[in-house]
Amino acid sequence: MNKIKSSSYLTSQTTLLLVILLGIAGWFGIGIPLYNSCKEKAIQSQQQQRLLAKNLRVIARKATIEEASAKIPAVLKSSQTNAQEIAQFQNVITDLAKQTGVKVQKTKTRPIETDLISKTIWIELDCQGRILQLSDFIYRMQSAPEAIQVKQLRISLQNEKNSILRATLLVTKLLISD
Repeated sequence: MNKIKSSSYLTSQTTLLLVILLGIAGWFGIGIPLYNSCKEKAIQSQQQQRLLAKNLRVIARKATIEEASAKIPAVLKSSQTNAQEIAQFQNVITDLAKQTGVKVQKTKTRPIETDLISKTIWIELDCQGRILQLSDFIYRMQSAPEAIQVKQLRISLQNEKNSILRATLLVTKLLISD
């Protein structure tokens, strides 16, 4: 009877081995799928955190753009049709020319360039005047509140006797879309 009793009871070494085998089997049966599931959730959480951070940056950028837009002078805001904007720009240039004594011979407009937040008006001018008049004209355009820039400038001598210069300018005006 002792033999039967000893065989029905497990030895401590066998018990330890059985626990280890059940642990390994449990790890592969339950542990690995649980680990993989937790790993997937962690990856999803990281992706959601990155997306949230990106969205917060976009929102902050939009708020910054709106704040900056509110600070833009009305002179730079586009609120008229393209034809009206061009006519207004030509009037500003001819007024500056008259103030400085420069004679505008002809103007030629180029197509307006438009992007998401702005548009640029291009005007080519042929004008004449003395060197001081032309330099004052260019200075006043560059320092005008309308964001006018002289992109190209070609100067030639038109009349040697009177020191009259002929200038061809490519001038732009930047407008911010509403």
